Amino acid sequence: MAINGHDKLRRWGIEIYAAIDAYSRRIQWIHVGIINRAQVAVARQYLDFLKVGDWCPELIYSDRDQEVILLADAHL
Repeated sequence: MAINGHDKLRRWGIEIYAAIDAYSRRIQWIHVGIINRAQVAVARQYLDFLKVGDWCPELIYSDRDQEVILLADAHL
């Protein structure tokens, strides 16, 4: 699973954070809101995905931004 934020709409107050299954190219979750880089928000999105989904990813691909620190702890 690959996760990342999309900031190109930040100018208009819209920020996107999403996760995609790298193998099937299926979007696992997408969050559209006013902030996409909050550590707690990204970790909460991941935990909600695990609660609703029927599988847990073995690997998570991401850049080394600050928002994925809590997500990595939650994954372990």
